[in-house]
Amino acid sequence: LQDAPSAPPPDSLVQRAGTAASSQNTGVGEGVFVQSGDPVSPKDLRIDNDWLKTFVPNLISAKDPRALDYLTSIKYIAAKAFIAAKAFAGGLHALLRELADAADVLSLPQGALQAIESVRRFVGKHLTVLQEPQMPSAVFQLALQEPDDSPVCRGAAELSEHFAAVEWHNKPQEMGACLMRLDFDEHATGVAFSPDGKLLASAIIGNVVFFTDRVTGEVKGTLRGHSDLVRCVTYSPDSKT
Repeated sequence: LQDAPSAPPPDSLVQRAGTAASSQNTGVGEGVFVQSGDPVSPKDLRIDNDWLKTFVPNLISAKDPRALDYLTSIKYIAAKAFIAAKAFAGGLHALLRELADAADVLSLPQGALQAIESVRRFVGKHLTVLQEPQMPSAVFQLALQEPDDSPVCRGAAELSEHFAAVEWHNKPQEMGACLMRLDFDEHATGVAFSPDGKLLASAIIGNVVFFTDRVTGEVKGTLRGHSDLVRCVTYSPDSKT
């Protein structure tokens, strides 16, 4: 992994954000992060990875509410999934962090907070699928399964003529309870949250314990070499062991 490049100066951030926010349809001008190709059918898609890693986090740091336009854009989410599939930094784990930070930092009305939460749950519950999509339009197909009033479903519906969209009948119209799905390829025998709420420890068949970031789903560490099945896990009160 390489360190992210330094962010552009604030003036250029504001200028590019203003240009993007004025675009039609999705509200986001994907030209600022798509160098070539189409996010809906990413066969020859080229993404500006440096932009995706730094631009929206800088908007959030500046408490600029225009970050919401990107975080709720299905094209922005698709671009994040694309670079995640290519194993570049700044992908879906970073997107989940951006969503959490935006909800904490930005002064947003309740409706905007609900939109951020719906995107966070969409990405979280499909995290494994979106990192290794089975079809180019997977992000958009999955978005159409979300409630009709969710930003990802509305965005995908506007683009449905660009892919073989599957129409879903009698789908739930309420946001589900699932926040995130974690896939370790084996059954979990025990889980525990750290007292500070930052990590989830998961004991997996195979005598391994995974430590996962609660917000992003990213694996932060593992414990291997146990001589027998690990049936339960717990933390010390200070979250250090």
